[in-house]
Amino acid sequence: MAMILPQTGLLGIPFTLVNLVVGKCFNYQCYGLTLEANRPIPGLLSRQATSAIDVSLDLSGIWPTWVRFPEKSKWTLLFPTIADLPAPSYEAWSVEINDKPYLLLSYCINQQLAFKFLIDPSNLHVYSFWTQNTPFQEVLAATLGPVLGIIMRLHSKICLHASVVVFDDRAIALVGDSGRGKSTTAAYLASFTQASILADDLAIIETKDATDLVAPGYPRLRLGAKPLAALTLDSSQLDEVSALKDKYYLPLGIDESGPLFETQPVPLTAIYILQPRSKVNTAIGIAAISAANALLELSKHCYASYVQNEVLSKKDFRELGGLVQRVPVRAMTLPNDLSSLAQSCQSLHQDWLSLCQQEIISKHRYASP
Repeated sequence: MAMILPQTGLLGIPFTLVNLVVGKCFNYQCYGLTLEANRPIPGLLSRQATSAIDVSLDLSGIWPTWVRFPEKSKWTLLFPTIADLPAPSYEAWSVEINDKPYLLLSYCINQQLAFKFLIDPSNLHVYSFWTQNTPFQEVLAATLGPVLGIIMRLHSKICLHASVVVFDDRAIALVGDSGRGKSTTAAYLASFTQASILADDLAIIETKDATDLVAPGYPRLRLGAKPLAALTLDSSQLDEVSALKDKYYLPLGIDESGPLFETQPVPLTAIYILQPRSKVNTAIGIAAISAANALLELSKHCYASYVQNEVLSKKDFRELGGLVQRVPVRAMTLPNDLSSLAQSCQSLHQDWLSLCQQEIISKHRYASP
């Protein structure tokens, strides 16, 4: 069966019922959606309780009493396509509960640390479960990543694995696989070119009147200890993204202190696909990509691409095809050396300015909404 998918205390403290605020809900704004949670979520922008709720997050850590899973032989594995993966493992399943389809995301770090999410595609309600020894930081990282990415798929938005920076009220997306340096490049652009940050790791794009708008994510960047140290920042003073990764949350400001976070949608004017880094090649490379090749490349970097059906696949292909016709796409190769990253960011900025001067990017056309 194929499924149609249209706090707080110190991070790292194991979950207990004391962490919940009984009877109280917390509202947040993220990726253009209003989220309602029954537990505070660090790092998100608060939203007035009067706003219409798009997504409901049950972060109690225990399944509702009505959840009764069928025997596993009746589940349909959506991801991965191979059975054995090294720990930590991540699986996505389609399951039916009470004759209704759900998506089950399962994370198993080890025998003691595991957590799951159950997503109802009909009303965008997310339920959660985790073992008692699982730190909430692990649940939080998955909530702000794959869970929200899948929710945006339910909203039929273009979802790219990308970080997004803003120059002069115009956005640039840095697309690439994990480890290509998307967040690090975004942080350096903010430091050396006065760019601001719009989104990290997940870019949500919606087309309105032939303008491709990127929705703001949340005011944090996920950075490793080495990039932070190169920016003269102390990772020991920051919250860990996960105990299993050398990544930390760098808070972003909405005033003039530190890297700035954009709180409104911004028109997308260029896409840079980060290529695999070479240990021997120290040259910085930027080259145009044809619309046909850009379409193929971007399709590889769609977020949670396993969460789709035939109709959604055709819609993705059609919308990505329009996107690469409107927005220039470039391939960028970065040296495998942090000491060269400032120069790489300057090269990217100059390349983008050159596109503007050639009127490949029209400032009038991409005036902010």
